[in-house]
Amino acid sequence: MGSDGVVALLPMRANSQRVVNKNLRPLASRPLFEWILDSLRGSEMFSRIIVDTDSDLLAEASRSSFPDVEIAMRPKHLGDHRASMNDVISNRLPDIDEEHIFQFHATSPLISQETLKSVVKYYLEHLSEFDSVFGVDRIQARFWSSSLEPINHQPEKLIPTQDLKPLFLENSAFYGFSRTSFAATGQRIGLNPSMFPVPREESLDIDVEEDFKLAEILMLNREGLRN
Repeated sequence: MGSDGVVALLPMRANSQRVVNKNLRPLASRPLFEWILDSLRGSEMFSRIIVDTDSDLLAEASRSSFPDVEIAMRPKHLGDHRASMNDVISNRLPDIDEEHIFQFHATSPLISQETLKSVVKYYLEHLSEFDSVFGVDRIQARFWSSSLEPINHQPEKLIPTQDLKPLFLENSAFYGFSRTSFAATGQRIGLNPSMFPVPREESLDIDVEEDFKLAEILMLNREGLRN
């Protein structure tokens, strides 16, 4: 299917706390989960794509729309919203022979094939420098702590925001790591990670209902489906 030694892992839970049944919910005329699977397959960067789920409905829907995708059923206790994604990955790792793993979320539907190609190539080209990579938003804005302490600016020196030192927000778009790194830390972000900025129009992660509505607007615009 794609690059030897690089597998794509897409965990999907049956239940969601804040947006009910979101992985199967239609987004711009398609179930949400189909968008990321379509991009993963179209990028041709992965030797295999594995859907890890506790949901028979999600498993059957994935098989039906993407017959070449592999389905792996996880234990029910790892479908709980309190289960750590690192635990989900650890459970699946014995079934993965590839050395390099990229983990994605169906709730980041706007990631493009071009960005996927770029980050996988970046990761593979820098294996001697970094043990993992994760997606971020690069943000230049005035941040404050909960105790009203300025974080990255001086209120008495009101410099333009474009001149502020940027901060980086982990956006959950993707996590790339090696089996070796995960074995050493038990975490998808290793001891020597690298950040990879994601275009803002692609980095939206659906956590709440407002995110879903915004994602649909952006997807309709991207696909040219708006009236």
